[in-house]
Amino acid sequence: MPSVDYSVIPRHVRKAYKSQLEHALSFDYSDTETNELVTLATSKSQSDEPSVRSECFAILAEIAKRTIGLEAYPVQLLGAMLIADGNIAEMRTGEGKTL
Repeated sequence: MPSVDYSVIPRHVRKAYKSQLEHALSFDYSDTETNELVTLATSKSQSDEPSVRSECFAILAEIAKRTIGLEAYPVQLLGAMLIADGNIAEMRTGEGKTL
């Protein structure tokens, strides 16, 4: 599992999202077909439960890796989680907002 430099993230955000992000990064979908992952992500995307939502982001990161060959970094997943919860996430140029 990749390590995350939480020191650059404000303390209240770090506390709220650290376990969610670590949960998302712990999934392994190497044996699952891409079409199955799309279906699974679609079904989980409407959940408000943090563990289900973090799994959805992990699935989407795996789909991106398989289809366009780009691997999501932890800071990108964290930014996506923040935005999905209605917060503002500021990322510098080159940090992968497009992915």
